[in-house]
Amino acid sequence: MPKKRYTAEDIIHKLRGVDVLPSQGSSVAQVCKQLGIVDKTYYRLRKNFGRMKVDQAKRLKELEAENARLKRAVAHIRSAFGHSERRICIALGISRNTVATSHSHETMKRP
Repeated sequence: MPKKRYTAEDIIHKLRGVDVLPSQGSSVAQVCKQLGIVDKTYYRLRKNFGRMKVDQAKRLKELEAENARLKRAVAHIRSAFGHSERRICIALGISRNTVATSHSHETMKRP
């Protein structure tokens, strides 16, 4: 059975529905079954999106996309010109924490 992809808005609306229905006498398991999700998925989504509003979830998605774009830009410049991550970040005016990758952490470790 293929996985279903829900948008952040759909997830937040489903979580609000699950919050309301148990107060009417239904258990979380029954409500999740009605919504077509598993209990474990509900608790994971509640942890990630629990107190968010729709506009906050959209902003989070935009920031994640921008962060991915910056990481790709740094990787491209690094491979094309051979500059260090530190110099690239200074030139772009961004924090190194924004583009920290597993590779950059490996280079900092010394045997």
